[in-house]
This record gives sequence, C-alpha cells and structure tokens, in this order.
Amino acid sequence: MVLLCSGPAFAQPTPPNQPKSGPGSSDYAYEQVRAKAYGEGADGYWIIEPVDTGDDPLPVVLFVHGLNQTNYTIYGSWIRHLARRGNLVVFPRYQTGGVVDPKTFTTKTAEAMRAALKRCDGRRHPKADTKRFAMVGHSLGGTIIANLAARPKHFGLPTPKAVMPLQPGDTRADGGLGAFFPSITEDHSTIAKGTLMLIVDVDNDYYVSANGGMRIYDKAERIETGDKGRLLLRSDDHGSPALIADHMLPFAWPHGRGRGEANAYDFAQWRWFDALMATAYGDETQRPIALGNTPEQMDLGKWSDGRPVRKPEVYQPK
Repeated sequence: MVLLCSGPAFAQPTPPNQPKSGPGSSDYAYEQVRAKAYGEGADGYWIIEPVDTGDDPLPVVLFVHGLNQTNYTIYGSWIRHLARRGNLVVFPRYQTGGVVDPKTFTTKTAEAMRAALKRCDGRRHPKADTKRFAMVGHSLGGTIIANLAARPKHFGLPTPKAVMPLQPGDTRADGGLGAFFPSITEDHSTIAKGTLMLIVDVDNDYYVSANGGMRIYDKAERIETGDKGRLLLRSDDHGSPALIADHMLPFAWPHGRGRGEANAYDFAQWRWFDALMATAYGDETQRPIALGNTPEQMDLGKWSDGRPVRKPEVYQPK
C-alpha cells in the first residue's frame, strides 16, 4: 500500500517573526515616519524622524551606509524601525558617482552629521538629545563610525554612547574583493572608555573579511571587555526561506529595494542595537541582550518546528 501525502506534511519550517515586545520588537511608540533630504551629492543627507513627537528631545542615531549604498531606503526597514521607536536618524551620503578620494568619507560623514544636528532644533525637526547619541554603520560605514568614535571632538560631534559596526570593511580589503584604494582605517585605540560597542560579522561575505571587525575590537583597548563584544552570524538553512548571513545582511525594504522583507537576522540586529542603546542610556536590564555572550544575546528565536535558530559565534581575542 502506498500512502500519498501533500500540503502541510511537506512544508518546510519557517523562521521566527519579529518579537512583539522588547528590543527589536514591533511595539512601537510612533506609527508614522517622515524623511527629508538635504544637500547634493557627497554633501547630502537625510533626516528620518517619527511624526507627532511633542516637545521632548529625541535620541539621535547616525546610520552610515556601505560603499555605493547611498539611498537610505536600501536599509529602510531598519531605519524605519529606529524612527518608530522614537529616534532621530541621520543618514549621510558621503560619496557620489565617479572617481572619489576615500580619505574624504569620514570627514564628509561628520560634516553631514553636524549640519543635520543644527536642523534638529525643535522647530524644523524635533530637538536632538545629543547626550543620547549612537552610531551604526555597515561595511565601509562600520569603519567610518569607528573612526568618528575615536575622535568625536576633532570631527565636531558628540561623544557616542553606543557604537555598532556591522561587517566593517575598508577600501583596502583584508581578503574578499575591492582592495583598490589606500586604507581609511584610523587609530581606534582612542575610542573612549565607557563606550558600548558591539561588532557583528558574517560567515558568507565576499566583499568584506572578518579581519576588519577583529581589528576594531582589538584596537579599541580603552573599552573594558565587558563593554564590548563581537559576534559572527552564520547562515541557517534549516527551513524556508533560509537565513543567509552575507554582505546584504542589513538590506531590507519591502518595496523593491534591498533584498525584500526583513527576516529573523534583521530582527536580531535590531534587537542588539536597541538593547545596546538602552544600556548606554542607563537601562542596565537590557545589557544581557546586547553584550556578554549571555543566553539572552544568543537567543535568535525558533523555527516554526521548535528548532532554535543557529546561534552566533563569539569572538575570543587571543
């Protein structure tokens, strides 16, 4: 006798949805978000903000893109998440087409951030609370925010409380593709004690090697061990759609840009960064999610069949 099965019996497990509460969740303070563009070319930037915030100052996030990813909508799902949680998000476009000098990238980012902060004065945009200032950067942007964190006064910026380099890369690669220009990496040994820093790398990146993240971690020697960490995400193809840890990890926008809808790995990044900021601003209850190789940090949810999503690996310095 032959038994024929169809439908749900052969359905593959699906990845977990966005959490409903806590860091990284869909529990938002604001429903609507608006974006305003300023400047031209490499001097341009966007301010993305929640709507109807009242008079209270808002924390500020500097979000720095990777090489050639100059439209904020490529990272739109994450940026929208940050704004709906009550953050002012500044997205500089530090480069434009044609031949450019990478040595200008960090300076251009700082110039745009300074210009944006002047506009966030409570009249044209919600007032910025520069005592609650955090930075996240992808690929080349990960190195740029580390540069800025090392010398915030030199660049005329507030000192960041939380810094999250994501797959930090350089114009001179340590492997992968793209070693065409001199390095933009600066001396990260001066990143201030008390800064909270989480570096996230992936196992399937053909453009950026993991060496950049390890170098930033090791060089940031003023930051105490308990205040910094580095995680390596690995792909998990247990179900469908698979969770792919590649260079496009933070790209998510449901209207055609990036790679489509956000998934469990996006929610993990959002959760870590939300918790990193909350901890930096005084809520120590969120520290186990952001730092420390804790069960809370390692828990990325479960596939629909109950299997845990693959845990990230923790970088152990030699």
